[in-house]
Amino acid sequence: MKNTNLHRSIRAILAAVLTLAMLATSVLSAAALSGSSDEKKAGTILKVPVAQKTAGEIDREITPGEKPVKALGSTKVVEFNGDDKLDQFYAQGGAGSITDVVKFLALNLAVPAPDTSKLEGLKAYPDACSAFQVKNKENGGYYFGRNFDYDPGDMLIIKTNPKKGYKSLTSCDTSILTNSLGYAAGLIPDDLMTRIGLYIPVDGMNEKGVCVSINMINDPVVVSQDTGKTKQICTTALRTIMDRAANVDEAIDILKNCDFHTWDGFLIHLAISDASGKHVVAEWIDNKLSIIETPIVTNFYLTPGPKYGIGTSESMTRYQILTKTLKEKPVMTETDVRDALASVAKSNFPETEHTTEWSIVYNQKTLTATYYRSEHYRDGYVIHL
Repeated sequence: MKNTNLHRSIRAILAAVLTLAMLATSVLSAAALSGSSDEKKAGTILKVPVAQKTAGEIDREITPGEKPVKALGSTKVVEFNGDDKLDQFYAQGGAGSITDVVKFLALNLAVPAPDTSKLEGLKAYPDACSAFQVKNKENGGYYFGRNFDYDPGDMLIIKTNPKKGYKSLTSCDTSILTNSLGYAAGLIPDDLMTRIGLYIPVDGMNEKGVCVSINMINDPVVVSQDTGKTKQICTTALRTIMDRAANVDEAIDILKNCDFHTWDGFLIHLAISDASGKHVVAEWIDNKLSIIETPIVTNFYLTPGPKYGIGTSESMTRYQILTKTLKEKPVMTETDVRDALASVAKSNFPETEHTTEWSIVYNQKTLTATYYRSEHYRDGYVIHL
């Protein structure tokens, strides 16, 4: 029986937001939003050049003799310059549900407002993700490696230059849009997708070298804190950390000073690391924040106690593989990090229906990120923050 999971839920959320947005407005096209005063207030959207590390194209067919993987999705890289409205997000008390996020986007970032009642009850299904931090052998500092696991889809990488806050690179999965809207997907302009993407990232790095990844825990519990603090869900918390945290301690303070909420009975934990080499996982146990120092995070509880180990058996296998790898290579090159991510990618577990959508090697010293799509580890694409 399939259980709830972060990745399908985020993709379902995006589908609901965009599909209902199109239904709620009589005309939704690139022309409808381009040049509007609301768009100019929200920020400008630019395409970002991507440096290619090896031969190939970011969207290409599998070549003869290459390890077979499922088809690649598209990859778009955009830049947001301007006010991402995080101050307004705090002023309204944050967001304790995806409905709250949609209302915030509609009021502050010129995203057409859908019927939010239809966003309740979104369901998701189980899968994976892996992340780790390790010392950098090549130029000092640290690397943060991250696999985002799901079925093949479309990726949006956003380079955010906020009016207030730190610059960042974040990524989100937008494939549900093209899967569900068909030809109509072509009517969704990049600027609208980008504004939505600002508040639904699943991983990222900011200019201070703080890295965060969202990883699912397969445990049907609900976290719903209610102390009068700013409300956050996982993706808005990641946005806040990207904008406002210069190190792990500041990221922890952000989480301590919010009321965290899950929805639809799925739980996540956050892998957080910084340029000094500090690394933690943030979990919520019995509605309380738990911080555990660890360089490796997959998909089971790491907090000692009755919850420890609850998650998927495959995630424990991936954790053991990475633990062995880091023990053998406590200092790594970028290639070593890539290979470690490949060793726990989904093609190593053929009993599952999914693949690794993307792998990222974040260099927390040079502030570059190398992206590998759909387990094509020959071809890395670099973005400089």
